[in-house]
Amino acid sequence: MNEFKNIFSQIQPYDFKGIEKLLDDIKGYKYVVIYNINEVLIEFAEKISAKKLEKFTELRAFNNDGELAVRSYGGKYKGRIRTDGIGGNTEYIDEAHLLWGDKNKNKIISNEYTSLSEDRGMQLLVPFIVPVGENAFIKIRNYLSSDLDIFQFDDWRMVEFFSKKVEMEED
Repeated sequence: MNEFKNIFSQIQPYDFKGIEKLLDDIKGYKYVVIYNINEVLIEFAEKISAKKLEKFTELRAFNNDGELAVRSYGGKYKGRIRTDGIGGNTEYIDEAHLLWGDKNKNKIISNEYTSLSEDRGMQLLVPFIVPVGENAFIKIRNYLSSDLDIFQFDDWRMVEFFSKKVEMEED
């Protein structure tokens, strides 16, 4: 990660045609992150119900091959589909973003979920296993363009969740 690479990638507008259609469309992806006014839900895309999509402000359904992103703008929805492996050649850089939680307090809920928590009493339920002592991450792909030899970020997407053991410096 953190090195420039090339990939074929394509962006298409997403035509929002209601919650039921969106529910069908996200099932083609592995994970979905739903931003509501009062919470963030992270779930397997196949397990999302229409009720969980009633009042979202932003949604990102993704897997290694692409992402469907939809936002609510004053009751209207706009979105895009980013697909890797087809389309034009573009440069990108992947980054690992640390998810919230104390690695020593990870609690495996089932063979699919882990509860990440900290001393403040809050928890984040994630749909993947994070062993005690490992940190949870999400891989973010940043797409770049260059005009006049200056790189710009054009778009970004979520790619995958993973965990690994990392020693971090304490402040």
